[in-house]
Amino acid sequence: MQLSMKIGYGIGQVSDGVKQASFAIFLFFYYNQVLGLPGSLAGAASLIALIIDAVTDPMIGQVSDRFKSRWGRRHPFMLAGAIPFGFAVAMLFAPPAGLGNAGLFAWMLGFAVLVRLLLTFFFVPHLSLGAEMARGYHERTALISYRVFFSFIGALLTAVIGFTVFFPPGDAYPNGMLNAASYPAFGVFVGVLATATMLWSVFSTRSTIPHLAGPRADPEATHPALGFITVVRTLRYRSLRILFFTPVLFMTMAGVTQTLIIYVGTYLFGFEPKHIG
Repeated sequence: MQLSMKIGYGIGQVSDGVKQASFAIFLFFYYNQVLGLPGSLAGAASLIALIIDAVTDPMIGQVSDRFKSRWGRRHPFMLAGAIPFGFAVAMLFAPPAGLGNAGLFAWMLGFAVLVRLLLTFFFVPHLSLGAEMARGYHERTALISYRVFFSFIGALLTAVIGFTVFFPPGDAYPNGMLNAASYPAFGVFVGVLATATMLWSVFSTRSTIPHLAGPRADPEATHPALGFITVVRTLRYRSLRILFFTPVLFMTMAGVTQTLIIYVGTYLFGFEPKHIG
């Protein structure tokens, strides 16, 4: 497989890194400390969106497995998620002025769900596409390494550029992180970055469509709406329970750390955003 194809495939995962960093580092702080939404409501919105995401991921995966079109099984879903994703992210960081707690909660929940759903349309078929593009164990492992690399690049760009460029100190806000007017531009930046790399991946891998396997009939397959139940059933296997709950514990730790690091840096150490970046 050519290097350009590996890069074209892997760069799509910049979008996942962008979402991870913007949600884990900036979103909670913005709604809680800048807009004044109580932490319990901001946390509830994040949790509900995550639960919905856990249900829709296997659903979209099963739908794309069985989808038939002249553009293949994966690319139509990837394209459908890529185009509106940037808009949804930008809107998440630009709620209208004057919303009370209920309005802010609804805005955060609605657009967090939408962002996660649109990313699912791209992310899950994109993972399957990589397995179908690769031929053999070593090529598949190499392709995964590109995907993981670009996911970290997306998170790094979001965090470093976000802290150092979009939240400069001013007379009214010595700490730019507390300036609500800075967040809409940040939302546009991460939205454009994510959508651009998604589209790059879609169009750079389109030449593989004629060579990919088509859907296979599975008489035992359940309806896609029951995809989450199918996943839960696999937990009766001990090895899968280990593979499932270990990342859950790790990501819980990582999520708490990433969410609180901006609080600790801002209020305990008195860092400016550029220092955290």
